[in-house]
Amino acid sequence: MQVDDRTLALELLAKAYPQASLEGIQHLAGDASGRRFLRLYLHGAPSPTIILMLLKRRLGPPAAGRPEITQDDSFV
Repeated sequence: MQVDDRTLALELLAKAYPQASLEGIQHLAGDASGRRFLRLYLHGAPSPTIILMLLKRRLGPPAAGRPEITQDDSFV
């Protein structure tokens, strides 16, 4: 089951800044990777906007002799 961007943003916001409210979401241009970027517009948070980076969970390219890792792990 895939969670939509707004639901995910609200869940993360409730954990990070429970007093804040989500005013809007802007999809930002990505790079050549599978990552996606969202600008969250907030009210009642320490900053009026934050950037949310969404990583892919699919397996990345195999490395010589190492177990396959996700693209998330290879980025981090």
